Amino acid sequence: MIEIKEGPAIDLLRQLAKSEKKKFDFVFLDADKENMKEYFDIVLPMVRAGGIIAADNMLYPEHFRTEMAKYSRHVRSKRNVQSVTVPIGNGEEITIKLN
Repeated sequence: MIEIKEGPAIDLLRQLAKSEKKKFDFVFLDADKENMKEYFDIVLPMVRAGGIIAADNMLYPEHFRTEMAKYSRHVRSKRNVQSVTVPIGNGEEITIKLN
């Protein structure tokens, strides 16, 4: 089932974190770049071990690079994930939750 929700991403993710009890296999983050670290922190507990969080625009457009570098450092500081930047398209950060 697909359910479309509209509104500010941060508000929708917070609502989902409070109400959703099942774990997700895959989350794709492609929203305002200045809040990407917070989005990651909200969704990480909602992803099952072995699940993936992918973030778009790691490399392009170039004006996103500073914020996305902060995101990458933040993600890689977590002990329960492994993450790599894949230089395809606009650049994707692929993060696997370990436990």
